[in-house]
Amino acid sequence: MMSEQQAQELMYQMQTLEGYFSQLTQKESSIISIIREASAAIESLKTIDDKTGGESLVPVGLGAFVKAKIAATSWNEFRTRKTTNGAVDGCQ
Repeated sequence: MMSEQQAQELMYQMQTLEGYFSQLTQKESSIISIIREASAAIESLKTIDDKTGGESLVPVGLGAFVKAKIAATSWNEFRTRKTTNGAVDGCQ
C-alpha cells in the first residue's frame, strides 16, 4: 500500500509536470504564431515582384494593414542589395 507521504509526493510531481506542460503549450503557441508570420512574410516577398509600381496592403501589426504604393525605384534599390530569393532565404 502507498503511504500518505508517497501519495503527496506523487501529487506534487503531477502538479509540477502539469506546470511544465502548460509552459510548453504556451511556447508552442508562440512558435506557431512566429512561423505563421514568417510564412506570410515569405509569401509577400515572393509576390512583390508582380506589384512593383502598384498598390498593396502592408501589415503594420496586430492584424492592421495600410495601403501603400510600391515604388519601382525603391524596389530596384532593394533588389541591388538583396534578391527576392535572398530576402526569402533570410526569413526562412
